[in-house]
Amino acid sequence: MTLTVDDGAEQDACLTTVALGDSAAPQISCPQDTAIECDGSGNLAALDAWLNAATAEDVCGSAAITDLITEPSTSCVGTGLILATWTATDACDLSETCSAGFTIADTTPPSLTLNTTPIDVVDVDCSGDEPALLPEANASDTCTAVRITDDAPATFPAGETTPVTFTATDACDLSAQQTLDVRVRHGANIAVTAARHTVGTGSNPGSVKEPLVGIVVCAYVASPSSCARLTCGGVSHRQYECIAVGGRTPGTPCEAASCCTTDGSGQCLLDVPPGDYVVISADATKTVLPDPLGVSAGGLLCGQTQQKYLQQIIKADGQKVPGKTTRLTGSELLIIEPEYVVWDDPEQLYPFVLETVGEWDVTVSVAPPDGFIADHEQLWTLVTDELDAVQFTITEVGSDLVPTQTTFDVVHNGQSHRVRSNVGLYLTSAYARSRGFDVALLHRQGLIKDPPRPPKNSHKPGQDR
Repeated sequence: MTLTVDDGAEQDACLTTVALGDSAAPQISCPQDTAIECDGSGNLAALDAWLNAATAEDVCGSAAITDLITEPSTSCVGTGLILATWTATDACDLSETCSAGFTIADTTPPSLTLNTTPIDVVDVDCSGDEPALLPEANASDTCTAVRITDDAPATFPAGETTPVTFTATDACDLSAQQTLDVRVRHGANIAVTAARHTVGTGSNPGSVKEPLVGIVVCAYVASPSSCARLTCGGVSHRQYECIAVGGRTPGTPCEAASCCTTDGSGQCLLDVPPGDYVVISADATKTVLPDPLGVSAGGLLCGQTQQKYLQQIIKADGQKVPGKTTRLTGSELLIIEPEYVVWDDPEQLYPFVLETVGEWDVTVSVAPPDGFIADHEQLWTLVTDELDAVQFTITEVGSDLVPTQTTFDVVHNGQSHRVRSNVGLYLTSAYARSRGFDVALLHRQGLIKDPPRPPKNSHKPGQDR
């Protein structure tokens, strides 16, 4: 390089050398750390865009950018942290680096599809358990493969509802669950029909029938070693309260084998193993009926359904008593008579309700014990596809109180049948005392039944609230 000096009159020049150099590295700008949801394909498009977002500047010209990335740092396939290092290098081989992270995450559980409609199967051989065919479950996941498992046993216990949970798990240990119920019914049933019969006055009073809706009905084992027999002493109407609501030890009833609630027609189905049972219409809370209704269901076989009737009779005087049913077949005749009568007065009504399909001639007679007088020796009726009732008035005139014997002479299609039974009895404490009986002794004998006491805080007539 030549330098010249000129003052206008004279000039002078000299030769010098200038050295040019590049000592400044390029300036590089990297993208920020980024997190993205796994797409199952390595998120390649998003990763490429991120890597290409790095830029560089150089004062002497341009700079080339290269990158170096690591594999994802997790065992969860297709996810994890990818570390990237970018290097910007100029023409003078000067360089600058920067780093950032690209995280591929899996935060979405698999999608599990399952038909969760409850499954009902029957223990057809009454073995106590039964296999069940479960529906096929399907699952998918955006990111990884999915494994489906369930906790179903090989066979399901009879008389129980077992929940089965299906679980779909992906490679990142994210899971989704759905549950369905498998119910195994026992191989025998008791079909219950519960009805109320309201009887009018007179010897041919007529009867109005209506279903007992929404009552709890339970079946209790009645075998010789059962709670009903060993703890309560039997399965007659005298033991119903003990069995169903824990009469001898309040609050500790016998364990029910099965319970159901009657529908709008007064019907429900009890699912039980084969055996002997007593069916009672009261649960442990004793909120349904103050006086339980009951019926025996003996010798129930595998594969069998027994039809049983729970009947309540409301007498003309308002007294509610459980009824017992005798069923004659051919065309059907149900003879419904009081399980017992509560004596609270020397004169009591003894109603008998007859329900039939077909034509039946029925003659009813009662044989009250000594010291009792019936207003009729016999009452006769022709029952044809309908309800009918006959009613005796029995007066106690001074003798020991014992069950009243009944005899039904029935004619159907020229065939005669005779049905013998009896109507049990209870006394109220007040009536027992008026007759000079030992009330404490009658209590021990289970012959006292008093009306429920009103609550202590109940409103008394004439008392302001």
